Amino acid sequence: MNMTQIIFQLKNTNLIKVSMLAALTLLTTSFSVHAEGCTMKNSTIVVTATGESQAIPDMAIINLSIVTHDKTAQKALADNNKFMNDVVDSFKKNNIQEHDLQTSNLSIYQSSSDKQPEQKNNENIYEVSNSLTVRIRDLANVGKIFDQAISFGINSIHGITFTNADTKPFYKEARQKAIAEAIEKAKTLAQAANLKLGKIIEINENNNNFHPTQRLSRSAQFTSYADTNFSSGELNYNVSVTVTFSID
Repeated sequence: MNMTQIIFQLKNTNLIKVSMLAALTLLTTSFSVHAEGCTMKNSTIVVTATGESQAIPDMAIINLSIVTHDKTAQKALADNNKFMNDVVDSFKKNNIQEHDLQTSNLSIYQSSSDKQPEQKNNENIYEVSNSLTVRIRDLANVGKIFDQAISFGINSIHGITFTNADTKPFYKEARQKAIAEAIEKAKTLAQAANLKLGKIIEINENNNNFHPTQRLSRSAQFTSYADTNFSSGELNYNVSVTVTFSID
């Protein structure tokens, strides 16, 4: 191999090294730019906001119970059924629709002697309990309905709840307020950070909160409610949302 060939090979080798170095530099530069572009593209602002709507109740829900006792379970159940049927019939005569009446929690069991003083010589005394949920759509009749129920043998009133028959309009208003609040909050954050707020890319609705108005929980015996003025108050419907905004 002569001197000319050696010099030519050295030049080729150096040229290959320079080319490889240039290629690696270009690849590294391209990767850095790509990575930086992804970071900016995925930048977001996430805010949580709550909207609230108020409403005047237009319906009352009452929960009543009838409890009967007898030496036989069959007689205690028969008495309970008669009382319940009389109460339901009375409600229907006062414009309470059948779909607004629901019985639940029927139970039959032996009661202990310390709860029933009339129990003697360890005789069996059976207790039957049945609950009734009533939806009253005319709030002016709440006291009257209570009195009728008591006169037919209702033993206790577990509570009364004021609500709305149709809650959709109030939740809709609360959602609109929540989104408006989220947008305003995101704008404030972006402006404070000297960023340009982009479009909404995700909305998640959190658990909705409804705060019913509850009144009354006591024994119904010897109590009259016909002239009682039940104050229904005002209901609050809350909706919480989490909104994700892009950064332009």
